[in-house]
This record gives sequence, C-alpha cells and structure tokens, in this order.
Amino acid sequence: MLVSVVVVMSSAQPVHAANLGSEPTLPYAQPTNASLPRAGCDTTATDPKSPPASSPAAVQVIYAWNDSTGNQYATNVEHAARVMDRVDWLLDQASNYDQHVKLSCRSTTTSTYNQYAQALVTPEKIDTTNTDYWSIANELSAKGYDDSNRWYVVLTEFPAPSNSAYWCPTSGGSGCVSIVEAWDSGVVGHEVSHLLGAGHAYMSEHVWQDSNGNWQAEQYCPDIMMCAGDWWAFDMGYRQNYDPSETSARFYVDNYPSTTMNNAAVHPLLTPPVCCDVGANNDLLTAQERTIEAQAPGTSNPTGFSTSGSGAAISVTPQGSYAGVSARYFDNRRSLQFVSSPQSAEKSVIVSRRPAVTAGHTYKFFVRLRADSGTAALRMRWYNSAGTLLSTSPGSSFGLTSNWWEWSYEAVAPPNAASVQISVVAPAGGSQPATLTMHVDTLQLTDCSANLNSLCRPTT
Repeated sequence: MLVSVVVVMSSAQPVHAANLGSEPTLPYAQPTNASLPRAGCDTTATDPKSPPASSPAAVQVIYAWNDSTGNQYATNVEHAARVMDRVDWLLDQASNYDQHVKLSCRSTTTSTYNQYAQALVTPEKIDTTNTDYWSIANELSAKGYDDSNRWYVVLTEFPAPSNSAYWCPTSGGSGCVSIVEAWDSGVVGHEVSHLLGAGHAYMSEHVWQDSNGNWQAEQYCPDIMMCAGDWWAFDMGYRQNYDPSETSARFYVDNYPSTTMNNAAVHPLLTPPVCCDVGANNDLLTAQERTIEAQAPGTSNPTGFSTSGSGAAISVTPQGSYAGVSARYFDNRRSLQFVSSPQSAEKSVIVSRRPAVTAGHTYKFFVRLRADSGTAALRMRWYNSAGTLLSTSPGSSFGLTSNWWEWSYEAVAPPNAASVQISVVAPAGGSQPATLTMHVDTLQLTDCSANLNSLCRPTT
C-alpha cells in the first residue's frame, strides 16, 4: 500500500546508535530505568510483516542492522524497548490525561523484561548500502512492512539521519515510517510525534529567506518538536500539536498558506485520552481561548474574548506579508491583536468565560505577548457561585518587547471562590505609547494544586 506522505528532517542532532543517545532532562527529571513502568503490548502479531486483518492500529518497532555494523540485537534489544517505553511515559506525563502509545508485539511470552523486549522489537537486516530515508523505507516495504494498521519506528544500528513521515493521520503502511539512529526518548518521541501529524515548533516573529528563497521561522525550544535533545514535553503550551483535553479541537500544523489541521491526541496510534491522572497541562481554557484558531486573520471581536475601557479593540491579527504584522504569530497562524487608543486610561483584553475554580487552590496564568513598546500586567478576578466579585489578584507591570515572551502570574483562589476571570491589562500612563498595539497568544490557566503540585507547568 502506497501512502502519500511528506518527509521532514529531524531537528535533533543524531548520534550513532552505539552511543545509545542521551535522555533529555527538561522540564522535569526523567525516572531511572529501574522505576520506569513497562508500556506493554496492545496487540500481538506473530509475523510483524503480516498482522491479522482485524489487528488494531499500533507501532511496530524494528531493530535495523546491516553488514557495516553487524547484528547487535541481543546486546541492544532491551535498550530499544526501554526507549519506546519511555516515549510512552513522556506522552502520558505531558498532560493530566491518561493516554498511551499502542504497541505491537510478536509474542505473548513477556514475563521477563528481556522476553518483553524481544517480543516488542523485531530485528531486520537492511541490505541496501544507501542509508537515506527512502532507501531504507522502500526496502522495508518490499520486505512486507507495509500494513495499513502499522506505523513503523526503525531504530538503526548503523548511521542513518533521523527522518520521519510527516502526515499519517488515519492509516499507516508503506511510507509511514520513522527512522532513528539516536536511541533516546527525546529524539524517538520527536519522530513518533511526526507520525502523529505534528510539525516542528516555531514562532514567526523573526523570519528570513534561505538561499533557496524559502521562508524560515525562528525556533521555539521548550517542546519535543524542536529541541528534543533537551526538552521531552509534548507540546507543553498546547499550541498546535497535541490537546487531549478537547478532542474536537484542530490546530494549524504549518505556517501560512498551509491549511493542514491536526490534533495528535486523536490519532489512532494513541489510546483515547481519559481525565485525570498526573501531569503539567491540567489547563482550564479551551483551544480557542488558548490559541485563537477559530476565526480568519483580520476578524474583529474573535470568539471567547472581550475588552474593557473606552478605545480598546480586538481582532485576529491581520494577514499580510512575512515582513508585516501578520508574521507576528507565535504559532505561525493566529494571534489576538489588541489596540488601545488613546492609552490615557487603563484598558484590558479579557477571556470572556470564567473557568470554574476551587477555593484554596493555586492557579497559574500564562500568556505570550509582544509589542513594539509599552507595558502590561496580568490579572485574576475571583467570583463566588452567584457571580459576585470577591477580590482581585493584580500582577505587577512589565515592559513589552518586539519579540514573543511568555509571562505568568500565580495566585490562590480566596474562600468561596467559584470562578475566575483572567485578563491582560494595559495600565494607564507611564511609558505607554499614545496608541498601544499588543499581540496576545498561547494563553493557559493551570491548576497547580490538582494532582501533583510538583508538576505544575513551568514558565518557559
């Protein structure tokens, strides 16, 4: 079965498999191998090249070797299994939703870890002397690894630049392959995310044309989809790739003019997300409130937001050239433009809906902002069940910059609080310009008291 896919070069720096990779440590320390739970087998196919027709969607892990390095399967199979187990752990830890990668095994004999590893990881010799993506992928397809219910993760014993299929959202088969020579969960997780339809993580404030005339955007690092060598978090800001809290949401994967939309959380390779367990992204906002996805650029008064103060106006940032204001999207696609004129009195942009809160819990409000000049502050207002304002938690003012910065503010819900209103405030006077134009994106409101407090989403 031939599948039309786009192949992209991984941003991670690959190392030869003999070095077995180096695990990322941000944003939280990973567990030691001894304490890492076994992901387990979701389905069994005695012959990995020919799974039963009724077999559910699953990842088939392949250990690939050739004559240049020889077959080191017996030595390295447990480490290969550990990497896949850890990728599953990373995904589950990325949110407070219980969700896992579906894995295919060759056998139900998995009492010991070595038995499990050999059942999970199947060895295959690669005969071609070319180690580019398509040479390896085509050979595997010719050998029978082309089932539409399988997505293939190939860990190479030999040097082969880590590449992956970019877009296999509903069915696998020939071409739905990740080839990885850096055996660690950051790089393998990065490539598996590509199989789930995730693109690279960029912010497009600063863009330039490369020698081929293609537009390039600035990288955003606290995400497995860019700096996989350091960060293992799956889309920690819920920007454009992965949102298990709202499975109906879809996000633009690539920058304009691409129209591809995706939410990796609903991929058939993953178990359905079930709330709630542990994780940093116990976010209380909707996809529209976080990333302003629903309306086209230039739309006035986008859904989910309002303003306070005379002379304040909001819209989806207008579309224009890369050199113009439309390039100032944090996630390459959408941001909210707040214009205040004249800036002689306080004005603000508000998330209209008031999310429910629990009195005594600590809440952390995140937002990314940019403006050519001016100041801003974050604010939380607490309401009781009757909708009466109880108190206000005002954050300190800070200076805005011409590039995206993430800001956060943390406060405790007072007694009798039932809901909260969050807003970005433009204070009056001071260093404010006569007309303040501010861009707002990737909002989050995280309950830092729910589940494990130590996993409250960090400021990046």
